[in-house]
Amino acid sequence: MDALRLYAPGTAPLTRLFARVRQFGGLRRLSIGPDAGRELVAGIDQDAIPPSVTTLGVFTGGTPAAWPKAVVLPRVTTLRTDAALRFTRDNFPNLRAVSLKPTASGTNLDAALSCPDLRELHLLTVPRDVFTRIGHLPLTGLGLLGGRLPTLDGIEGMTSLTRLRLHNLPSLTTIAPVGHLERLEEIQIRYCRRITDVDCLARLPRLRRLQVVACGDVGLSRIGAVLDRLDTVMISASA
Repeated sequence: MDALRLYAPGTAPLTRLFARVRQFGGLRRLSIGPDAGRELVAGIDQDAIPPSVTTLGVFTGGTPAAWPKAVVLPRVTTLRTDAALRFTRDNFPNLRAVSLKPTASGTNLDAALSCPDLRELHLLTVPRDVFTRIGHLPLTGLGLLGGRLPTLDGIEGMTSLTRLRLHNLPSLTTIAPVGHLERLEEIQIRYCRRITDVDCLARLPRLRRLQVVACGDVGLSRIGAVLDRLDTVMISASA
């Protein structure tokens, strides 16, 4: 078995991991939840997760939880969460891709950023100082998926980016700095209705895929020539 998803039926929370999970020696992708109880997360021990797992999802339905300090998973390279999951770099020292909601203190974000092999980061809530914190990293994928970010000033230095997702950013008005990301191949923009300078996408020589969903009229008609040369374009005005 390559992948396993654990969840409880109906609205009941998932309260424990079954001992049989340990027996799946070839398991590579494990997803726990949605609605995994914080008690479940706190009760995970070193033997609960098969050492073969490289992609781990911990989904608590938005409830903050803490990964046990003593549980170290060096083979996990991809971590996905839907809440403020507290962990340290020692728990997941070899992360390459992370999706998380930063804790109030930002310690879980700092832990992820300290992983030397990190190349992909998706933030469910974007702190205002995000580019001060991540602008020096050689990321190839970035998702800014919620928050009150008004501008992307600072992203222009992240020239290694090839994929960018901008979701649920109601205060975002300018994306002009994106025009400096010459390696960008794909951009998704969803639920960002106040953007005024989508023209900057015309400056991206390698752009191949564009998705714009529920953003209203952000001026795509001004870059018709750009849309014509792309491999994939998805535009939806639905809310």
